[in-house]
Amino acid sequence: MSLKIAVIAYSCRSGGGLIQTINLFKALKDVSQNERYLLICPANCGYEDVEFPSRSDLFLYPGPHTLSPRLKFEYIKLPKIIKDYAPDVVFSPANVGLAKPTAPQVLYIRNAYFFYDKKHYPNMYFKMRLRLMMLRYQMKQFVRTSSWIFCQTPVVKKHFCQKYSYPEDKVTVLGFPPPMEISTSKKMKTPMVIERSRNSFHVLVLTRYMPHRNPHVLLPLCKKYATQLRENKIKFITTVNPQDNKPSQKFLRDINTGDIRDLIVNVGQLSREEVAAYLQAADLLWMPTLLECLPTPYLEAMIAGLPILAPDLDFSQYVCNDAAVYYNPWDMDSIYNELINIRKKEKLRNHLIAQGLKQLKKTEKFPADWNVVARDILRVLHQVADK
Repeated sequence: MSLKIAVIAYSCRSGGGLIQTINLFKALKDVSQNERYLLICPANCGYEDVEFPSRSDLFLYPGPHTLSPRLKFEYIKLPKIIKDYAPDVVFSPANVGLAKPTAPQVLYIRNAYFFYDKKHYPNMYFKMRLRLMMLRYQMKQFVRTSSWIFCQTPVVKKHFCQKYSYPEDKVTVLGFPPPMEISTSKKMKTPMVIERSRNSFHVLVLTRYMPHRNPHVLLPLCKKYATQLRENKIKFITTVNPQDNKPSQKFLRDINTGDIRDLIVNVGQLSREEVAAYLQAADLLWMPTLLECLPTPYLEAMIAGLPILAPDLDFSQYVCNDAAVYYNPWDMDSIYNELINIRKKEKLRNHLIAQGLKQLKKTEKFPADWNVVARDILRVLHQVADK
């Protein structure tokens, strides 16, 4: 059966959201048969170079992505674009749907801000709080008009259904495959930052500066335990981009002007090749994050053979299981104690690495490849459109 699918992906423009959506589109090209697509994507993010399914139309949203222009696009122009296309089904791979769709709508939930409370995103700046309020308001509208929901883990399904009173029998759990481009089969050159301090124990804090990612916790940790961290030759490597926001700039000033600047080195935003190089050369991955759906860096660390330090929260437990050491994210002493525990025990680190490789083989959690994901999505879209 021929199926016209309108895909709303213009919000997938950075980080894991961008990489995963491009991988999904590439897989759709491999598995599509009689489907036709209208793909609504952000401009200048790499979608222009993607080879889409043969019967595809591409609309590039030029931006800007600030609140007011986005709302104007979402409530005025976007509905008209989709109505004119007259799809059989509307699919959003990343949260944003239509308040009044003209066809059955299916959403993929990939934003944990929708269902975790504010304890999980401390120090959120005003503009982001405003944006979050709007996103949650929109989600209430989208949920009422969505025929089906995808989510990445059972943890997300539980939180989402409870928060929005959505029927569990209309939610499909569909994870993403591990990012195998991080594979250690190709030996990367050791980054200069690590090369210069070979005798140190390098803790990679692979994250942007976002309230939920919580890199700010490094400051009180390093100030409280500076002497002990130096004695154990622990050095933190952060990947904060100063262009992200004003809090990121303040964070970088704080680590560069205080008495802890020898403990933290910021290398800025990394390319995929650089991520692979740092994962290969580091000794430990630590994501001090307080909320996630399916955090890609955990999977990247498992692929690279890197032990993981993770918060004792439900999303981390589901993804990592026995491949991580867990700490109380609201207890500074717990963070320090578990960090030192990993630092001092090589046998523990080797155990975590082995458990990570076992986790990656669990296809009920992580599909074998993107073609599996694409087929499952198309199956549900056909099912919803036929009703």
